[in-house]
Amino acid sequence: MKSASGSQQSGKQCILEDSFDHFQLFFPVKSNRPSKKYMIQQIREHIAEERLTKRLKEFNKEFLFSWTDGSSQSDIYISETDKIRIIGFLNEYVDINWVENAKIRGLKKSITLTEINDKKEKNVLSFALEKDSKVFLKIKNNNDKNYRKVLKLNMEMENDRRKIYKLPRIDLALHMEVDYSKLNYQDVDNVQKTVLDALKRDKNDSSWNYLFEDDAQIFRVLCWKTKKEEDVKYNMEALTVSYRVYNPEKQMCMEMLNKPFGAMGLIGCKDDL
Repeated sequence: MKSASGSQQSGKQCILEDSFDHFQLFFPVKSNRPSKKYMIQQIREHIAEERLTKRLKEFNKEFLFSWTDGSSQSDIYISETDKIRIIGFLNEYVDINWVENAKIRGLKKSITLTEINDKKEKNVLSFALEKDSKVFLKIKNNNDKNYRKVLKLNMEMENDRRKIYKLPRIDLALHMEVDYSKLNYQDVDNVQKTVLDALKRDKNDSSWNYLFEDDAQIFRVLCWKTKKEEDVKYNMEALTVSYRVYNPEKQMCMEMLNKPFGAMGLIGCKDDL
């Protein structure tokens, strides 16, 4: 994960350029920042709202391929379309030159791709179904005794088919609007860690929504701290969280949201990420 941070003397709500979605939370101005427990609770309650629940599910469901659910360990039919999808996915994420001509076999709880060389089976890739509807891509090279887990995927049942979805790599941006007294000393790194903990899947409590499951999904993080606008009637600090699927062709740029009109204006980038 790569991260960067910045601050300025004034500003309004800012979000990541071309973000998939964003949400904003407010906290009363106090001498100290809110506790980690309180911030996590507030973020999790916020993303439990119906609109965000739907958007998070959309974000975390990039379909890859499927195979038929079977009742035994006999071979299961895999369509030519799904074979093409499997090979295309592996060409993108696993730099192995033999997958194009591999032998593909489907079983009840796994799909295997085996290299055939001089009629001898050598290297093996396996999409193996494990607990909690997770599918792991495993690799076993010719000289290895055991498989190595290299990637985790999601699985959902639809009729009699196991549908496999990719966990996206994520760009994340945090914009903090803080009281002038905290502008120069509030710890951005601690706030970033708290937000990541709140947005990550809680293995001990599956009732909460989440943005990501694995720390490896967070590819880049940009934190931006600004002085909050003065308002004697509404003395609150704000935290805006925005996110998108990682795109290596896009810089980590923040846009300013003009609250009355919703107009966007680019305010700056962190091009060293």
